[in-house]
Amino acid sequence: MVRTYQRKRDKPPPDLATLQRAVASIVKDGSSIRAAAENFGLKKSTVNDALRRYRAELDAQPDILETDKSPAKVLPSERRGFWQVFTREQEKQLTEYLKAALLMNHGLTGLSTRKLAYEFAVKLNVKMPLTWTEKGRAGLDWFSSFMKRGNELSIRSPENTSQARASGFNAPVVSKFYDNLAEVYSRHKFPPSKIWNCDETGIPTVLDPPKVVARRL
Repeated sequence: MVRTYQRKRDKPPPDLATLQRAVASIVKDGSSIRAAAENFGLKKSTVNDALRRYRAELDAQPDILETDKSPAKVLPSERRGFWQVFTREQEKQLTEYLKAALLMNHGLTGLSTRKLAYEFAVKLNVKMPLTWTEKGRAGLDWFSSFMKRGNELSIRSPENTSQARASGFNAPVVSKFYDNLAEVYSRHKFPPSKIWNCDETGIPTVLDPPKVVARRL
């Protein structure tokens, strides 16, 4: 599947009610796929795909009543892309989790996000591509589409920060530092020419972190 799909025709997709009637003519009246496609002005492959979705829905609901097996009731009323595993609300929950993880200095990499998506899908018990189950993570195509759909996230390089510095930067520690600084100034009366600034530039104490999923600025 291509990473960025471009529709090759301007003709709108067939009406769902027309698809339902075409499938009904096959299931109830015994019409062939070719005849149903010609009678309802549809492509043979379109009718075949709708018939496969209808049978897949029946297989997923083995206890369905005979009166509820009509295509109008079984075929989904909401059309979704084949690769869109989660609903918009579920993807919103995933986005909020990623943003919360970043605020706690635990931003997830692309690979970690794909593994999280797979675990989320398993928890929700939703249908997913077979490759997700085989590899234990979502695919690159899903990840690319997810980042584009949300429009709140981007891939960014975090700044190198040690865990000790991150945990030590809080209000009590900062207040104590300035209290000590004021005490030293008042005791020794340093003139501005005797005040020097230095840091650990060129002396790294942490490794370069990988790129993570972050909130778009």
